[in-house]
Amino acid sequence: MLKAGIVGAGAVANGTHAPAYTEIPNVSLEAIAELDDERREQFGRKFNVKQRYADAEQMFESADLDLVSICTPPHMHEELVIAAADAGLAILCEKPIATTVEAAENMLDAIEEAQVDAAGGYSLPYYKPFERAKKQIENNIIGSIRRIDVSYYTLNEAVKSWRMDPTKAGGGVLMDLGPHVLSGFLQLRRDEITIDSAEVHRFAAHNVESDVTLEGHLGEIPFTIKTGYRTKGGPTRIHFFGTDGQVQMTRSEVILDAHKFNLQYAQSGLPKISFALAERTVGPDPVPALEWFSQYDGDDSFKRVQSFVETVAESEPNRVPFADSVEILSAIKTAYMELGIDTPITQQ
Repeated sequence: MLKAGIVGAGAVANGTHAPAYTEIPNVSLEAIAELDDERREQFGRKFNVKQRYADAEQMFESADLDLVSICTPPHMHEELVIAAADAGLAILCEKPIATTVEAAENMLDAIEEAQVDAAGGYSLPYYKPFERAKKQIENNIIGSIRRIDVSYYTLNEAVKSWRMDPTKAGGGVLMDLGPHVLSGFLQLRRDEITIDSAEVHRFAAHNVESDVTLEGHLGEIPFTIKTGYRTKGGPTRIHFFGTDGQVQMTRSEVILDAHKFNLQYAQSGLPKISFALAERTVGPDPVPALEWFSQYDGDDSFKRVQSFVETVAESEPNRVPFADSVEILSAIKTAYMELGIDTPITQQ
């Protein structure tokens, strides 16, 4: 049984990490470190965590732990990750991993020197529709990717949090949502991410961006990313264009248009395909089409935590290694330089 601790008792710790650790069979949540006395005690009671610390480094030294989730604002990550690595703990660090690339590189150096497992906390690679679209691409169903278009929006709740303070967040929506998208890109193809141009709209009351449009390349593949905060939320849609077709994914469904047939399937039910089509085979290693387009169900909100637990348990490779997080942050830094926004991310 692996023993886990969490640093920070905010929304992501309460909503994702702690519930995941209490539900995953081969791990137990043993300790919480939180500066705020009231939040620490509330968290401890809610998740039945007996070991409660005001100081994270004391938790690293005193609690008998195997792994730790870092769920604090980004400006605190460098010190915490280095201390956890020095204590020999495996580390799952929420995005963005740091406010500067220099800090991220310092963290990676400490992780590599300590030879501990470490990953970034990104959600997109674990969305079931993304995993399905990725499998279609890997099986060459739409041929070679020629372009990727992304719309990735969320509710305008950030104005109530530390995300509006660039000294803590390193920026605005690009630092908040951009890492999820770029982490998904690296799941598809391990290649260089370059930013060619960027456009921005800012919040009137904050020196951070509310909407961003990026043009860039994943290796030789051009992409467009539109991301932002919306009062009523907005679409999460990724559209992959291939030489032999295209596939679109949203948060709840995938639409495939390839090989002269069109399929749509969602988490709510079986795919809309005919029995005859189920016998069709495509790709270099023929597989019945229905296997690719069968119903999927279940909750994927805890998957990034579960995947990291399996990495520490040596039963699954690290899908989001920490080195990827440094590359993602470097690409975002380039975007901020294009935007000309003076935030901590552009100062180093």
